[in-house]
Amino acid sequence: MVKAKLTDEEKEAQYEKWMGEPEALAIAKFQVQRKTIPGMELANKDLCFNYQPYFDSLFEMVQELKVPGRKAKAYEQQFIRTMFFEKCEHFTIDGTMYNLTNAA
Repeated sequence: MVKAKLTDEEKEAQYEKWMGEPEALAIAKFQVQRKTIPGMELANKDLCFNYQPYFDSLFEMVQELKVPGRKAKAYEQQFIRTMFFEKCEHFTIDGTMYNLTNAA
């Protein structure tokens, strides 16, 4: 069965309809939230700014778009920020020294 090609007017009507759908609203919310956070660079050693609203918006968008493999829990800054930590045996945050181990 061959699908009939849509005219430009039909495509525009479908697009306008989609713009009111939850998926499009989640994408728009994420785009707005993304502009509110400061840029990140490779030299960043920690996430000092509050990125949690950004992570919440990202998670909501992923849920709304039904991305495969999305069974993850919400993205939390306290866990994501550890990805930026230097790989060493001792780490100092706000004057407190922490010993890092590979133990789970």
